Amino acid sequence: MIELKKNIAKSRALNRFIHKLYVDNSIPFKYNNKFQNTSVAKMNKLMIKFFHQPEMVISKENNIIPFRFYTTDQMILNGVQYISDPNTNKWVISTHDFGQNKYWSLFFAKPFIELGYNVLSFDFRNHGDNKGLDPVTLGTLETIDLKSAVEWLVENKHPECIGLMGVGLGSYVINNLFIEDNQLFKNAQVKFAVCESTYNSVESLIISQWRKWRYIYRDSFVRWTAKRVRKIIAAAEKEELVDFKNNNLLVKLREKTELDYVPFFYTNSSINNLVPAKDSYELTISRGEFFDQKENLDKIVIYDFSQSRLIFKDHFKKNLREIIDFENQVVGDDQNSQKTIERLVLTDEDIKNSGEESNELTTFAN
Repeated sequence: MIELKKNIAKSRALNRFIHKLYVDNSIPFKYNNKFQNTSVAKMNKLMIKFFHQPEMVISKENNIIPFRFYTTDQMILNGVQYISDPNTNKWVISTHDFGQNKYWSLFFAKPFIELGYNVLSFDFRNHGDNKGLDPVTLGTLETIDLKSAVEWLVENKHPECIGLMGVGLGSYVINNLFIEDNQLFKNAQVKFAVCESTYNSVESLIISQWRKWRYIYRDSFVRWTAKRVRKIIAAAEKEELVDFKNNNLLVKLREKTELDYVPFFYTNSSINNLVPAKDSYELTISRGEFFDQKENLDKIVIYDFSQSRLIFKDHFKKNLREIIDFENQVVGDDQNSQKTIERLVLTDEDIKNSGEESNELTTFAN
């Protein structure tokens, strides 16, 4: 592992690709720059001015407790705990996307704050307050970060129930950890996971980025795209010792013979040009084939319009309701769910009259 860390991110091809992911995100560049190193106060302004969702604002800043923890490879990572209810022992660990930080993932966990969960959110290595400590590996080393956060929470808080929430990079890491260390999920009482904009492999992510600039699928372009993708992957394997081609969630799942089931909820948009929705479909289908059981609680929702990270902006009420319904289906607390739906005005009629879904033609939900 030490040798791996020393050789990460030396490839110019991969560096350029990662830089593109940071710069060409669905959120405008000025917001990426302004809110990389942020705070709850700045994020509250962003929720109002850009997301236009005042319901996403976190008003009880006194509930936030900063903390630090060690990873299993001896990194020190920074995080925050949000104590929704000091009397509950239900927790959600929320993980962020490329170029974001612990405050982004805290705000994306707002549905669980409303449900009364305490939230643990942290900066991945080379993100937020951990900037420059270690490189971005698009999920390889970041999986260690989540594993260490789960272990810290179990050791220090002894939760009776843990949920996981992730966006983009965070979603990939959740899925990867589930496959690589399934026993941890069982021992830690992880009951469910909510994953927005999940990619099933870095190879898929690279292909998506190269394709999104071109709409002419001549043979010459297809060959050129394949050549560029292979170049980046080969450079990463040779210079950084990271096998992006085989670090594929679908391949890893097929190689397993037995895993303890945990329900996953995947959500994305059909026009997401950063992380393709097909990856969420493929993961849902693969999990359905792997877990041969009568009651599969996995859920998938694909919206017609929205972009990566912006589902809460474009589909706030509907997405909030979908997450609450999924959590209730798994945990089974009808009374708490109904109270939350009524308090947040999330009935079917309320969602219909909100106007948020007026541009939506057909939402795929299963």
